[in-house]
Amino acid sequence: RSRQIAFRFVALNFSAPEKIEVRHQLIGVDPAPIETKGEPIAVYSQIPPGKYQMHVTACNQDGVWNDVGDTLSFVVLAAWWQTWWFKILVVLALTALVVWIARYVSHRRLKSKLRQLEYENSIERERARIARDLHDDFGGSITQIRLLAERIKRHAEPLEFKNAAAVLATQARQLSGELESIIWTV
Repeated sequence: RSRQIAFRFVALNFSAPEKIEVRHQLIGVDPAPIETKGEPIAVYSQIPPGKYQMHVTACNQDGVWNDVGDTLSFVVLAAWWQTWWFKILVVLALTALVVWIARYVSHRRLKSKLRQLEYENSIERERARIARDLHDDFGGSITQIRLLAERIKRHAEPLEFKNAAAVLATQARQLSGELESIIWTV
């Protein structure tokens, strides 16, 4: 919808109406008075909201201008989208939108981080389980082999069996140490 204001000026002169001239100025819009000849009309478009005064003077058929003239005061009201409450509402809505977007992005990042931490935690639990199983299964078996080798070494008769049992016990001890380091690495 176009915001247009039109002023029609009337000056009574029954002897020579065609010689009447009007000078008008919309204070706050027109920098100087404007003279109209013929049909005295003034049209203004898109005047911003505010208080205005239309000052009008007329000239008779002898060319004598009225010095005082007449003034009409009026107010152009703001459209609803130009009001202060609407501007505050827009600022609040934009602020709420920015806060919501920031919260949404932050929430998504936190969920992603939580999923990553849960994944890493499950991997650590699996590693710990594997290390326990290795320690329990292989560690027990190696210890049993070492103990049997020690027993054979103490009770075996030929020197050859004793030496073989000693080598077996030493290798079982080394294997047990290496297994322990593998378990701690895992």
